[in-house]
Amino acid sequence: MRSPVTEAVLSLFAILACAVAVFLPVLRFGLVDYDDVQQLEENPLVRDLTPRGIAAIFSNLSQTSYYPVRLLSFAVDYRLWGLNATGYHATNLLLHLANYLLFLWLAWRLRLMLRADGGGSDAWRERFWFIVLAGVFVLHPIVAEPVAWISGREELLALFFLLCCLHAYVGFLGQIGGWPAYGLSLCFAVLACLSNVQAAVTAWIVTVLHVSVARRRLGTKRSLREAGQPHRHASRAAAFVAPFWLVAAACVAAKVLAQRWLILSGQPVSIPAGMGLPARLATMLRLYFLHVRSVLVPFGLGPLYPETSHSIVPDLLLCAGLLAGGGTAWLLRMSRANRLARFGLLWFLAGLLPSLQLVPHHLERADRFLYLALPGLVLSGIGAAVGRTKTGWRRVRGLVPAAVVLSVLGIQTHKQLFVWARPESFCARVLVLNPNSAVAHNTLGIIAFDRGAMQEAETRFRKALAESPRFPHALSNLGRVYEELGDLARAIECYAAALRVAPGFTAVQQRLARVEERDAIPDRKARHLAFLRRTASRLFARTRYDEAAGYYRRILAIEPGDELAGCGLVKALALGNRHREALDYGRMALSRFPDSATLRNDLAWILATSGQTAVRDGAEALRLAQRACALSLRANPQHLDTLAAALAESGRFPEAIAALREARLVTRRAGRGSMLGMLDTHLRTLRAGRPLRE
Repeated sequence: MRSPVTEAVLSLFAILACAVAVFLPVLRFGLVDYDDVQQLEENPLVRDLTPRGIAAIFSNLSQTSYYPVRLLSFAVDYRLWGLNATGYHATNLLLHLANYLLFLWLAWRLRLMLRADGGGSDAWRERFWFIVLAGVFVLHPIVAEPVAWISGREELLALFFLLCCLHAYVGFLGQIGGWPAYGLSLCFAVLACLSNVQAAVTAWIVTVLHVSVARRRLGTKRSLREAGQPHRHASRAAAFVAPFWLVAAACVAAKVLAQRWLILSGQPVSIPAGMGLPARLATMLRLYFLHVRSVLVPFGLGPLYPETSHSIVPDLLLCAGLLAGGGTAWLLRMSRANRLARFGLLWFLAGLLPSLQLVPHHLERADRFLYLALPGLVLSGIGAAVGRTKTGWRRVRGLVPAAVVLSVLGIQTHKQLFVWARPESFCARVLVLNPNSAVAHNTLGIIAFDRGAMQEAETRFRKALAESPRFPHALSNLGRVYEELGDLARAIECYAAALRVAPGFTAVQQRLARVEERDAIPDRKARHLAFLRRTASRLFARTRYDEAAGYYRRILAIEPGDELAGCGLVKALALGNRHREALDYGRMALSRFPDSATLRNDLAWILATSGQTAVRDGAEALRLAQRACALSLRANPQHLDTLAAALAESGRFPEAIAALREARLVTRRAGRGSMLGMLDTHLRTLRAGRPLRE
């Protein structure tokens, strides 16, 4: 018979293995055109991790909010992975697993601090049940959105720093870390709020924790003197938690001020209209029921939901909200003797407050809004359940339903992940829940536009505008369609309409100026080539290399002397793992562009680093790379990097290392700090005596 220690360790590894198996598909997902593109591809802030870049991250807004910690994490990922979505998804997954471990450890520490019977003899058996029941958090379908959606990292970071804050505060209350632990908890609270405004509830959670622990201690000998001085104890507690409330107030104020600044500057933001107090209370009750239902019955979830009614007239949803509120009040009353369960329930309620439209938000419901609240409900369940299942057949009887519940949650979460696999799957799910979603129709229009299906794109953008006539992004995108079709008059009309809604929409201002300049140019061939070039560049940037190669071929069919299109075709074929085709076309193109350093560099890189042995040719790669460096006067670090790869393929490692050092020097002189990480990786590979490989 296995010992309780072995059971606890095995169960922990089993839960982690199940979580990895459930979430592993996200590593194959790409970017979703729902904030991901704006936050990564079109955001210059994430491309600079120098001190100046970090200062810019902390002095600029992220979309409609001030979330510098999330931007900083994106900048770190960009340094490591570039725009490869796999790295960003891996970071999200690791953060979620770290949150599970931190939550599990916190639950156990709180159990020991709040229980009335000390450690107990079944400590490791209780740890086993803590691990199993905490698995509800790591496998719950609610977490699919923040894990699978790259831009949902703000919730992961907010919970991570909230858990770190609570750990430090528990150490302070338990006199483990003293005042340094208190200062550390306050720093973690600041980082949580800089990750997501929802983390402002940290102040409430810390306050409840302090009160719960204080009440537990009033019965101990150490606190008997304080029991007769309740006012003094209350004032001391208020002094401890007051800095957390100041941080929370500053966080909410920053959110409100950011929204007002964006409105005053004419940016394309959506802020809900104000509601009276009765309507707001009715909306909060409806949303509370919907959130509780999503947590307790996690089926039929989705990225975007239809707007909830704001009417004060009683309906079924409002009545359900009243019943849910009454049931919660009853649970709070019944859990007075169970401090852990009561603390978890109060944490859950605090986590829900920001998502109940207490502060107006452009989204009423989203699964990710519940990520911060979910651990509280799970903690409440742990507090209520642990101790009821002990040994023998009763313990087995409790383990079977727990395994069934975790299996059902894991399967449902695995299915829910694929909503975020591609923009098309995202929009399909949104339209199932809300067929009139302007966001979904606008996103599908962008997808059609990227494919060159202008008629379908126009239809989608018009559907979005039929649902939301003042949707500036849909107006701008419809203008782009007309611009590509050559109907410049209607394009100008759409851009002007978008600017009337959002006068500070910089991208539309630039497009309008460009169209007004083109309005006098009747050359249809030039317009068509410009469209093909933009589409090819957009597809290449989104790693859709096969489609990009098709557009580059169309450009070359019209304009055979387009050197940029020729180089783009070679790169697209190479990155699409079509090395033979890339070499065949590149060698042919060299006769047309003999002095193209870029073309020679791209061919040399393929010949030096291809994973296909039959393709590699170190001697030819070296000749091409040397000529490319000569043409660029050895001032291009990418060309020097390719030269190093060619030298390594030829077995000349000392010269290859010298070329890479030269590339690093040129990179620093040019201020291109984003390349240093890649060059350092290549340098370590060469020092280990291994050639570079794609």
